[in-house]
Amino acid sequence: MALNQINKLVWIVESINNSIGGITFEELNSKWIANQDLSNGVDMLKRTFQKWKLKIADTFGLDIECDRSVSPCRYYIRNADDLRHDNNRVEKWLLNTYSVANSLSESKLIKDRIIIDEIPSGREYLGPIIDAMKKSRTVQLSLYSYETKETCEYNVMPLCVKLFRQRWYLVGRSCSTGENIRCCLDRILRLNITSETFIYPKDFDPKEYFDGCFGIVTEEGYEIEDVILKVSAGQANYIRALPLMQGDAQQEIERNDSYSIFRVRVRPSFDFQQELLWHREGLEVLEPKWLRKKMAEIVKKNVEQILQGGLEMKSIPFDTPLERYASHIGMREYWDTLGHEWCDHTIDYKLLSLAGFVHNGGDLYQVIQEYADCHEQMYRREIQKAILVYLGHLMTGKRLDDYNPLCSRIKCLDKEELVQLLTEELKLNLKESWDYDKEMIKHSEWIISKDHLHDDSILDRIERTHWRNHPEESFSTYSQKEELNWEETSLW
Repeated sequence: MALNQINKLVWIVESINNSIGGITFEELNSKWIANQDLSNGVDMLKRTFQKWKLKIADTFGLDIECDRSVSPCRYYIRNADDLRHDNNRVEKWLLNTYSVANSLSESKLIKDRIIIDEIPSGREYLGPIIDAMKKSRTVQLSLYSYETKETCEYNVMPLCVKLFRQRWYLVGRSCSTGENIRCCLDRILRLNITSETFIYPKDFDPKEYFDGCFGIVTEEGYEIEDVILKVSAGQANYIRALPLMQGDAQQEIERNDSYSIFRVRVRPSFDFQQELLWHREGLEVLEPKWLRKKMAEIVKKNVEQILQGGLEMKSIPFDTPLERYASHIGMREYWDTLGHEWCDHTIDYKLLSLAGFVHNGGDLYQVIQEYADCHEQMYRREIQKAILVYLGHLMTGKRLDDYNPLCSRIKCLDKEELVQLLTEELKLNLKESWDYDKEMIKHSEWIISKDHLHDDSILDRIERTHWRNHPEESFSTYSQKEELNWEETSLW
């Protein structure tokens, strides 16, 4: 449907809805002629109005009816209240969007006084994705990763799209692995609709998929729970006007002149934590305790970075006190591969940080154990996965996949042996590189070298030591550790 056509439909909806007691066709036509941008001064025909009524019902779900109990009869919107309900959010969004577009198009003379945010790229892919959804066609995507700085190819079934913070996101199911993939449309470099069709999976429901989510983060590590917030009286006004969660998921359970207490039922994931931080000192997390502690860690880390300048690459590994070093690498961004904090720094940066710590005499096992002691089981399970990522980059230059024999060998190690392997690989690969600047002054920089890729001599030695210290252990028991410690339970 052409944009100008939709604008006309929106204009009719607004004109009828804003009238008191309905509107006659003659009154509607007078308003129509007065709007030169839409009508060009030409009368609205009744048969055209009848066609537009049907299109309004189809596009926005609104039924325009005629009250013939009065003379002349008056038109009104029978179900105008439906737009306030959550199950009509798409129609409400469409109507609001085009209503704003109409207002702006009629305000060209003051366009310099109307300021809007720049919307990120990726909009050009929304139409083709929706088209593929309607036709049940798979799409081929080329996605750019901010973490790995690499482009990956995917063939997915487009299941749903979601708008969050002026960005469109796609949720698709991989045709090869069956896993759900979520991506922002501005990460897409290329998109092609294929001729291959798919059957929409019965086990996927968009509302259930995003149930309890603040935004688009849906990681299973975050269960839906009650978050109790203490909000200053001034800031509480904003949370009432623009709730963190819609409907009954947010309730104000206490209110006085100084503060309000809100109960929010939500998955307290990364994006929700970011939203809480946006309110600064005007908001305090009371429960759950783990989230309160997590928010305190974030604020503490931020204060340390501001006061001390953060960890600079050139200061690694000699210019940072061990206590501060341990505090830095003991954060979730180093040990939780599922959390968004994992992407705060590159793998190379984190490897260099960890290498500097052990080179400086730090006890990496103690740091990891202290991290595990103050986190729940769902976070402790990610520690060994993070170590596996680090070892993959140190020993092969990339992530290890499950089909690599080296991966199976590493997964059979005990947690002490696993940390020992990481520690020794970090020491082995830390290298001081010398160079000259423009003034020919020699200076050094510490890097993670690639000189020892595919060298498993350290792993060989750890395995031989294990067998000498455990002669009674059978090979079958040893090999079962991979399944036991990595699939059924956790090393920590």
